[in-house]
Amino acid sequence: MLLDKPRLSNVYKHTIPIILCILLIIAGIIIIVVVIEATEATGDDSGVTPFTKDDWKNMLLNQPSTEETKRFSERLARDPHIAGYPETFEIGYYVAEQFKEFGLEYETENISDIYLSTFISASLSIVLENGTIIPFDLEEKVIINDTDTDVEERFDAFNAYSASGNVTADLIYINFGRDVDYQFLITNHSFEMSDFEGKVGLVRYGNLGRSRKVLNAERYGLKGLIMFNDPLFQEDIDAGYPDGQWRSRNSFERGSIAFADCPGNRLPSRLMEYCNQTETEALPNIPVIPLSWGNAMTLLSYMSPGLIIDDWQGLLSDNFGVNYTVSGLDNNANVSLIVNQEREHKTIMNVYGWITGDKYPNEVVIMGAHRDA
Repeated sequence: MLLDKPRLSNVYKHTIPIILCILLIIAGIIIIVVVIEATEATGDDSGVTPFTKDDWKNMLLNQPSTEETKRFSERLARDPHIAGYPETFEIGYYVAEQFKEFGLEYETENISDIYLSTFISASLSIVLENGTIIPFDLEEKVIINDTDTDVEERFDAFNAYSASGNVTADLIYINFGRDVDYQFLITNHSFEMSDFEGKVGLVRYGNLGRSRKVLNAERYGLKGLIMFNDPLFQEDIDAGYPDGQWRSRNSFERGSIAFADCPGNRLPSRLMEYCNQTETEALPNIPVIPLSWGNAMTLLSYMSPGLIIDDWQGLLSDNFGVNYTVSGLDNNANVSLIVNQEREHKTIMNVYGWITGDKYPNEVVIMGAHRDA
């Protein structure tokens, strides 16, 4: 599955480093198997001291190392490398070189005509009844002494494959954006479809995939969607990067929101050929953006007093006294959401590395990961 997932390097993706370390382990296993066979062939009179179970265990555990994983991660995350961008090819050649150093057979392949999403711009603001506009700063801030965060892409608050759009409407908070959340409002609080239709939804990340949240929003008639990370799921709200491993106040989660019913290349002709779907069926039709929890707290603070559901509250209410209110913005204010993206045909690079087995050379075990981030 091809994902267009831009991220700043302060939120590292460790998938590729882990894959590289697994390959080191595999290489170690091969060596161990050879040594085992050689030891068994020599017998007890060979003078070779047999390895114990702990010896084999220690040999395996010593193959990867913290230093190697850090080296892989730092190189892979050094520059933003969005799918289809030149940086992804540089990373591809780097991964191929690592495969070569591990002694693997390897191959690179450029695949053209991949339908990817390109960010252009996004904005979010509150529009008061008197016309006053309160804009939100969507930038991820530069962290002092961390040059990796000082990149142009820190302004790119987007979810790949969002529809472009300009929506000004009332806001409604719907917990995690699950179907059960919409149905809870309908069943327990007499909501009707008209209470959702034409509004912009605010939902928390978690408990459901991003794309499914968007699909639910469309099904219930929302005209836009904002998704934020609730620090409720962090062990320490004060341990945001660089003080800890958690998401900082102005950091947000980017990621693909292409619907999962037809995975792979979202090229319209392929969608129809393999899944009998049109682009409007396979990709979002409303504008969507991610939001930091700091901005989400500000947005929630403008909500009018009204329906508060205890089970829908999070850490912003516990730590900052901001209620996660379902009802819209106070004093007839609206939220303005503008998203500009282009869906373009681009070329990507796949890198393959393999070890041909001696006993079952025609059987295949596949491990994979995406390196665009």
